[in-house]
Amino acid sequence: MKKIRKAIDSYIDQIEQKWKALPDYRQRLLTKIFFAVYLLLSVFVLLHIWLKPTNTQKILPGTSIKGVPSEPDIKKNPGIHSHQKTLK
Repeated sequence: MKKIRKAIDSYIDQIEQKWKALPDYRQRLLTKIFFAVYLLLSVFVLLHIWLKPTNTQKILPGTSIKGVPSEPDIKKNPGIHSHQKTLK
């Protein structure tokens, strides 16, 4: 675990040295580009969620699911309740 932590720390130090070696105008430009990409991605995700089609059926809590039989048909699938036959 210590080796992994040391490797991560040295990698972060290398990246930080490369960043500090860049001129100030280049750092500001890259920061603006990263922020613009982040902002566009955030707006895209929010619009995608907001404009998502609402025709999907939602099951509200407290309601039953329609189309599910209340009792299973044992004649069609005898394996469902085969353990109950042995209990009797």
